[in-house]
Amino acid sequence: MKKTPAVIAGVFLLFTTYITIQSVQAACGTLSALYDPATYTSGTTLNDQSGCSSNGTLIAGTPVKTALPARFVLNQGSTGQYFYQSASVANPTTYSIAIWFRTTSASGTKLMGFVQNIGTTETSYDRHLFIGRDGKLFYGVYNGNAITVASTATVNDGKWHLAVATQSGSTGKLYLDTATAVTLTAIPQSYTGYWKVGGYVLTGWSDNTGALSTGDWVGDVGKTYIYNATQISAADVTALYEAGRSTYISPTASISLSSGTSAVYRSATNLQFTSGIDGKVTFF
Repeated sequence: MKKTPAVIAGVFLLFTTYITIQSVQAACGTLSALYDPATYTSGTTLNDQSGCSSNGTLIAGTPVKTALPARFVLNQGSTGQYFYQSASVANPTTYSIAIWFRTTSASGTKLMGFVQNIGTTETSYDRHLFIGRDGKLFYGVYNGNAITVASTATVNDGKWHLAVATQSGSTGKLYLDTATAVTLTAIPQSYTGYWKVGGYVLTGWSDNTGALSTGDWVGDVGKTYIYNATQISAADVTALYEAGRSTYISPTASISLSSGTSAVYRSATNLQFTSGIDGKVTFF
């Protein structure tokens, strides 16, 4: 039977739609969510860049976003700012979380973790990264007791750092930048919850100086990665660090101006330079 143009067009549409769906599905791999401040424009939705369409939600207004490098400024001049993965996750026991951050605070508050309910009245909370009052980075899970490990270096130095926590069954690992992992042995508490960046409850947990309580996490955050059902390796952590080095550790800037224009630029380390209409560049 001779196919009419309408039939051929319909078959082509179905075929191309199938290919499109397959390509979207293929794009969602072991990385289940990636939140990048550089891609944020406005509103309360933080689009997932991993290919898994697992968008995040911003709370307490939109945090300040600045460039070089693009980052969210959380709870500096404001309070109650955080964001979370909008879709809940059922009791993750194999996972990895990674986040670029910088802070000068050592107030004993969470940077990122898993919470049963969103807000400031969290009921169950563990699988989290927090900064102790001694300036160390901690990772902890709860198995009837709060089990933690800490970095040897302090992180409240106002410099960018990469924090990574991984878990597979009873084996957890904490990485700071490219340092060798510190290992934790404990199976996390069982509950369904959400991955969240920024404060709030740490009641029942301790750092090296004593018991902790509640509060906002104050500082800047950059790219945030969530891997469900995957414990990434030390080589993966190094690759994440190297991939972010040019953005967070050694940012660069360049000038391209036409005749008769001028501009002002600011780098991540607050070094500013102006380029004038005379073609000269001034640093200050």
